[in-house]
Amino acid sequence: MSRYRLRLAKGPAAWEMTVRGLGLSAGGLTRPLFAASRDRAARPVSVTDDAGRTTTYAYADGGRTVTETLPGGGTRVRAFWPGGLARSVTGAAAAPPV
Repeated sequence: MSRYRLRLAKGPAAWEMTVRGLGLSAGGLTRPLFAASRDRAARPVSVTDDAGRTTTYAYADGGRTVTETLPGGGTRVRAFWPGGLARSVTGAAAAPPV
């Protein structure tokens, strides 16, 4: 059975979080399951998965425009109406809305 350890630390962002699995790797070392940094509005700034791939997020227009930079370098720009409904998705990594 796996156990998890949660570490919160103040960093360049408002706070960072790393979750590590215990007992999942050889030699007593643990590998991050994911790590995330958030800004002061609690929005994600970066998320790194267990393979070390990082997605970063940038916000504009009061958070109504979100630019995601994906691990492969592609970008996706999502725009929202003031009420929070999706307005558009564009960028090199944009996929049709589901």
